[in-house]
Amino acid sequence: MPERIAITNATGRQAASLARSAAAVGYHISAHIYSFKYSPLVASEISALPNTIVHTGALDSPQIQEALFKDADIAFINTTSFDKELETGKACADVAKKAGVKHVIYSSMPDHGDAPEAKQKGWHGLPHYRHKWEVEKYIQTIAIPATFVYTGIYYNNFTSLPFPLFCLREVPWEEVETWEGNWQDDWTEEKDGQKVKGRKCGFEWQAPWAPDVRLPWLDTEHDFGPAVLQIFVDGPQRWAGKRFRIPLAFDLLSPSAVCAAFSKALNRPVRYVEGPIEIKVPIPEGYQEQLEALQDLFGGDKVKGKNAPYWWDGIFDSAASDIDREDQGLDFDVRLSRKMWEGWRDMEGYARDIFPVEERLNGKNWMDEA
Repeated sequence: MPERIAITNATGRQAASLARSAAAVGYHISAHIYSFKYSPLVASEISALPNTIVHTGALDSPQIQEALFKDADIAFINTTSFDKELETGKACADVAKKAGVKHVIYSSMPDHGDAPEAKQKGWHGLPHYRHKWEVEKYIQTIAIPATFVYTGIYYNNFTSLPFPLFCLREVPWEEVETWEGNWQDDWTEEKDGQKVKGRKCGFEWQAPWAPDVRLPWLDTEHDFGPAVLQIFVDGPQRWAGKRFRIPLAFDLLSPSAVCAAFSKALNRPVRYVEGPIEIKVPIPEGYQEQLEALQDLFGGDKVKGKNAPYWWDGIFDSAASDIDREDQGLDFDVRLSRKMWEGWRDMEGYARDIFPVEERLNGKNWMDEA
């Protein structure tokens, strides 16, 4: 009989990717969806997957938790800051254990305030990550086979809409021509003996990271599900106990390299600017605190940040014994992810094939130019 997998917050990018992958290979799915109101397309898609039961409501409801984990063999738990994350994460783990779940994968993130170098370097945790870290530590105490996955930065965060941190601002060609350097030369065409602009716009990404610092990335919708499914297939005998933390990142790129990948994929100038996070639209107060803390922790010299690494070195040493560790730090993290899922998509592929589609769905038409 196929295994039953319980999945929390199934309309989120991580969980939806896992649900699609699991359904495709015959798993039975017990999916939690907060509401069909907020993500109606994804919610409808998940509910229509074969062999899927949907439980709708707040994840902090004991009734929802009990129904979700009933008869589940394995479980993926990803809590959000809107879930009363600390209490809900602990409760889900307790209910999963009581229900007899044989392997839990929890989507965690580090608290840099707990890093060995934290005191010396002035590192601190991020508000949205601290509770995940605390839930992880709690799960380690309750004697349930558990693995903790840490995702890199989502490719899918990028948008030309004016959202903070990952906005690729659409730049009119007249402004591109004012950029320092020869940005416009490769996109200028000859027409009737005169040079004319070859594109109506370029893009600019402003963020607090130093331009050359390497960051871990993944296409969440394309690659998260298959990788996590492989962890479940391998089972807790391989990925629990002493090997309990796994990085999920398939590309290792600096902000400048990200922009180069977008530029090549979109055939237009794309540049990176190290600078403060710009807030141009209303955002929740809690997210404002997250962004301020992120800029201070990860930011480069131009924003007077602490230049902390996205994941501190050694956080995944528990997984290092599983493969020959030829690399250090992020190089090892990415190599481990690629070993688990070889069909990963790189940043250039995402920028070429997926980003324009998402932009059109957001009402943009820059891709329609001749």
